[in-house]
Amino acid sequence: MDTLVADQLPAQFTPVLVAIIVDTDPENPVITAGRTMTGRIEAVGPDDSVLFVAQLRQPVSPPSIPLIRARAQIIAQVPFMAAKPGDFKISARMAVVDANENVMGEVIATREIKIADAASLRPAAN
Repeated sequence: MDTLVADQLPAQFTPVLVAIIVDTDPENPVITAGRTMTGRIEAVGPDDSVLFVAQLRQPVSPPSIPLIRARAQIIAQVPFMAAKPGDFKISARMAVVDANENVMGEVIATREIKIADAASLRPAAN
């Protein structure tokens, strides 16, 4: 788990979430042209409050090189305001749906982050 330290709280943070999803079944691929990739990216605070949310939807394009396995890449900046220290979670839920909105496959990528303020990390004065 990464720790991010602010001089004082509340503070704005913008961690980056990177996920690469590779279609591993060549006999029955999920990431195929004509389907749609949907996603929800969010940051959740230590009290389970949602601090940031973004949704996306885009068609799956045919691969530029047919011999390479289909893949999707998500690189997202996830800005949120931390008002108190604790364990935060950023995540991306990605799904591939067909024309009837049936989920053909999905994956969730999660990154946990500990937020602290500098004052609480200093040793106590004697």
